[in-house]
Amino acid sequence: MTAFFFRFTVAVALVALELFLGNWGVALPLTAVAVIYFSWLTDSRLAIVLLALISGLALDMASGRSFPFSTVLLLLSCLASRRLLSDDISKNALLSATICGGGFAIIESIYWVMLEIAGFNIFQSIGDIVLSSLLSIFFWALGFPIFAMLLDLVAERIGLPTFFEKEENSSAPTPRRHLRRINRKTLKNRNGAGK
Repeated sequence: MTAFFFRFTVAVALVALELFLGNWGVALPLTAVAVIYFSWLTDSRLAIVLLALISGLALDMASGRSFPFSTVLLLLSCLASRRLLSDDISKNALLSATICGGGFAIIESIYWVMLEIAGFNIFQSIGDIVLSSLLSIFFWALGFPIFAMLLDLVAERIGLPTFFEKEENSSAPTPRRHLRRINRKTLKNRNGAGK
């Protein structure tokens, strides 16, 4: 229950901060990065998809958008985060966080290009898209590790698993691997007991 309240509080705070910054002309997809962070710490994909969907709809409705830009971006980041943060990516937590942040920025850049092709004129020229994409990749490659460290500080204080703790222990069995080991042991014990 603590994990739910932590995710909910962070999502509400980041939606509010993103809207506040958007009013000043600063477009930082903070909520999408939180979705990536939480998707690594949560085994329930449905919970993360619902978090992405509700946060995205709240952003789009509060911004008065006719097309759900934020909802689509949050759902894309939610789906891609499982690939970006696989167990085999790296044993180095900081490198994994940097790759994750850069990967998100690439997804965001592709999304911008798709919107331009679809006729939503967000940028003035192709040069603006390229410059925004490069700045986004640089910002999030450095920004996501810092963002993850800040959320880890809070999560650690309230006793929740942290991004860097989980990444450092990625060689440890995941819940699914652990259940497979338990099932194998149970089957061996049953087969051995029947002889």
